[in-house]
Amino acid sequence: MLATAYGAVCMRTLVLRPLGRVAVVQPDVAFDKKWTGNPEQIMDGLLRLSDSAIVQTHPDLAVWPEAAVPGFFVQHRRWEPRIRAQAAETRTPLVVGGLDATPRRSGPWDYYNAAFVYDAAGRFLAPAYHKHYLV
Repeated sequence: MLATAYGAVCMRTLVLRPLGRVAVVQPDVAFDKKWTGNPEQIMDGLLRLSDSAIVQTHPDLAVWPEAAVPGFFVQHRRWEPRIRAQAAETRTPLVVGGLDATPRRSGPWDYYNAAFVYDAAGRFLAPAYHKHYLV
């Protein structure tokens, strides 16, 4: 009860102030289609949805969900320049959920769900965030 009372007091006295607008892009791609469908078509859809959300809402940041990009950038070399171009053209930073892999010193690769961040000039802000524990 003490914790609940403390929380109630904090909620009444907490000063909230807006920090910015965020556009969240949520594509409607079935899980089985994401990995067996046309990855170029999915990427086109993500960019189109993102552009539409940015034009309509003028956000300070646009965000794609975890693993939204349907493949690795090293296998689809045209994707990252298109994402960079969108960030630069709309002057809106993008956080893009995708897949990434890093080679091990010996043996196979380590695979990650990753977040790639692009600033409003379209520059990639390295390094990518790697989710270490996949569910």
